[in-house]
Amino acid sequence: DGVLEILQDGFGFLRSADASYLAGPDDIYVSPSQIRRFNLRTGDTIVGKIRPPKEGERYFALLKVDTINFDRPENA
Repeated sequence: DGVLEILQDGFGFLRSADASYLAGPDDIYVSPSQIRRFNLRTGDTIVGKIRPPKEGERYFALLKVDTINFDRPENA
């Protein structure tokens, strides 16, 4: 889980309170398609399932969104 920061390139990262919401190696990548699908915004609190980085990737990636701002995705 974390708070979403969307970058200019259209993808984003979940930032952790443990890192004071600053960029770091434990950030979780969020794809542009997920951001569009769920109409996500910077500052949204996201809880979901993640996967470890594949070869050539640097970050864990969000696989499934469970909640957005503490509500089910379809209600957000």
